[in-house]
Amino acid sequence: MAFLRDLESTTPYAPWTEPMGFTTGPPFWLNDTLPRIEEIREGGLNCLGLINLVSLFSGSSARIDWFQELDTRGLLKSFDRTKDDAYPPGTLLLRPYHDQEYDQGHYAIVVGSGDDVVHAFARIPEGKTFAELIRSGEKLQPGVVIESVELSDEWFSGGTYTHVCAPSDWIHLDAEIRALQAELHQRMSAMKAPQPAAAPRPQLVLRLRGG
Repeated sequence: MAFLRDLESTTPYAPWTEPMGFTTGPPFWLNDTLPRIEEIREGGLNCLGLINLVSLFSGSSARIDWFQELDTRGLLKSFDRTKDDAYPPGTLLLRPYHDQEYDQGHYAIVVGSGDDVVHAFARIPEGKTFAELIRSGEKLQPGVVIESVELSDEWFSGGTYTHVCAPSDWIHLDAEIRALQAELHQRMSAMKAPQPAAAPRPQLVLRLRGG
């Protein structure tokens, strides 16, 4: 996507902090339209925000917790770092949220031939911790970058990613939901529709003859 290229290496990483609440900030989780590119670059972005921007660009909605929703819908599979073939472009790689200060989880999107991902992350300066970054609100580089799946999977002991989601299962999630809602609405409307009045039954008239 062209707008991802516009963000690459020009948008710093900005962590979410509690004072931001749920209506603003780098996750863009309650936006219903794409923000201006200048707004994104100025405010920074985190990995969840990047996923929400792609979803908004595709005509779907932003989410507060993609992992939980996709997991609840049964759309996640375990990440297999031993598989020979690469995951197809558009595959979402995920790590669930654990805590605010040390492990906020992670999201990345497979791009190119399947060997690379685009994501937003912070390279923590030597001598600092992610918790200190959260408290300071400092924006860090590199921010939005494209790098190999293998390299980005080395951040955590045992591997960064735990699950994957197929492209069609998350990018067009809202389209499927709207289709189900439309079908349900159609069925309920059919149930509520007035039924045609029944034809009157012929009345039996008895005529008694006088004796």
